[in-house]
Amino acid sequence: MARIWWPSITKSYLPGFLIFWIAITVLFLETSGNRIRIADEILQKTGTWDFIDLTPYSESRASFTRDPKAEISYHFASAQPVRLITLGLGNYAAGTNRIEILLDDQPPLTVVQPPAKVVGPESIQVPLPSETTVSLLRIRPIEIGQYSFIVDHIDLKGAGFPFKRVALVLALVSAVVSVFAIAGRFVRAMTPSSGQALLFIDVTRGIAVLLVVLHHMAGYSQLPAFAHVPLFKRLVANGHLGVEIFYFISAYTLTLSLLAGSSKANPVTEFWLRRLTRIMPVFVTVVVLVLAARPLLYPTLAADLPPGTWWRYASLTYIFDQAILNGVVQHSVWWSISTEFQFYALMPVFFFGAVLSVRRLRDAPGYLRFIGAATIAALGIAVSRLTLDQLAEVGWSQYLVFKHFDVFMAGMALAVLPMRNLSSLAIRPYPWAVKLCAGYGWMAIMVLAVAYYGIYPVTEAVSVSGIQRLVFIALLGLSIATARWLEQIGFGGEAGRLLRTAGILSFIIYLLHVPAMQLSQRYLSSGLFASSEQVYGYFLLTSLLICVPLAVLLHRFIEVPGLALSRRFKDSAVVLGGVQLYLIVIAFLFFMSAADRANP
Repeated sequence: MARIWWPSITKSYLPGFLIFWIAITVLFLETSGNRIRIADEILQKTGTWDFIDLTPYSESRASFTRDPKAEISYHFASAQPVRLITLGLGNYAAGTNRIEILLDDQPPLTVVQPPAKVVGPESIQVPLPSETTVSLLRIRPIEIGQYSFIVDHIDLKGAGFPFKRVALVLALVSAVVSVFAIAGRFVRAMTPSSGQALLFIDVTRGIAVLLVVLHHMAGYSQLPAFAHVPLFKRLVANGHLGVEIFYFISAYTLTLSLLAGSSKANPVTEFWLRRLTRIMPVFVTVVVLVLAARPLLYPTLAADLPPGTWWRYASLTYIFDQAILNGVVQHSVWWSISTEFQFYALMPVFFFGAVLSVRRLRDAPGYLRFIGAATIAALGIAVSRLTLDQLAEVGWSQYLVFKHFDVFMAGMALAVLPMRNLSSLAIRPYPWAVKLCAGYGWMAIMVLAVAYYGIYPVTEAVSVSGIQRLVFIALLGLSIATARWLEQIGFGGEAGRLLRTAGILSFIIYLLHVPAMQLSQRYLSSGLFASSEQVYGYFLLTSLLICVPLAVLLHRFIEVPGLALSRRFKDSAVVLGGVQLYLIVIAFLFFMSAADRANP
């Protein structure tokens, strides 16, 4: 048993372990000195102060004042050695503030806060002439030239090795990696209706959900600079593209399912049934859980839900009312569920309308499939560009499927393209290291496509929403096609096992990660982490520790049984008729709501 288990762990999980450990160490550990973070909530204040939320993702507050006699202070339980003070402030990008820092009875230090280039949070470092032992810290504005003086947090850095912080980081990293590894023993891969169990699909979903989590986590740490790792900084900034990857891979796999099931009596309705039974039970369960925990997670939100919340969520039209969208959670990422269902309702129509029939495409010569794929991709680009041009000023247009049609249709186009079968090459013996490098190679293409999206200046000729978006979609398609070829010849099995687990749980993690971040921020904060990068890493790890175990439970007891229902009732005329009626009602309510909002 041991002889089988250890090589399996070595080849399947050890590469993921090492990559995760190295990434966390480089990004978050920062062992150069002890740090202490003093959050705004625990600072003592005198004078007139008000409060504001600096981020849309958390309850983390900042304080602001226009009172020249106002002061903030903090008494340490024991004297702390300090050599660097970092002020986490807000900047209005107009006017200059002058600030005075007093350490015990020492002469005051004067700090100037000039206007920044853009409005937002900033950090001002104040090095001390020499390391000083501090028992009482006081800060007061002596001249307020900006609209107000905003304080979010104060970081202090001293000498010595941060043993407690290093130990906590190592423990958290070990816990997160272990949770994913253990979760892999309890999850079940979702075989699509096409019958093709493609491992790289789950790995892609794992990459996508982690990108989204990385992006949303930035709200909890005041957008860390990550100046020492610019690639990671760009991944955090562009993590919202993880949603686009979800859309691409959904269209790709669902088109494969339609191609495989085109000879069935009700391929479209069966496809709808599978999506409903997989998504809706989990979505409803998460909404109920969040509502039950709402007083703990969001005590500042109104106790009563906005009028119309229930029927808006039932009809998936909640995207048209911002108060309802963010009424259950303070910042909702659930808008994408409505967008994806819009695609599910429209996809069979466009699929059959654009290429006449799935069966003809499946059996058509290669050049006709290329023409069909090009037609689908061009249609998606045209619809997406038209939506951007016509609805640019409409706030809820970002939630419409038509804005993301280029990604959806590109996924369909890739599935329609004729793919040469390379499985005959699998008989050749390849070294394990070669397989590992190839397995991670296609992931690197995808990650780099996300990281360097929008890197060029935005001009009329090259725009983020135009050419660069098309380049991103093309690279995404290249990585998926490469992954499929590599899997055919046996190059994808050893790489990405942890990511595959994340991919299988990706839908549930996506639904849960914002409430988990809120829970972590409110109840698991730690003063051992002072820099924004450290706080980012800490909340990332603790949020994943909350998300993943709960996701495993929902997967085992809600998601898997839901899919079993679809297999049980796929031949029931009553159930299939009910599914058709539900989709028709949702489509009707959606278009009615859109028309009502477009013509108030």
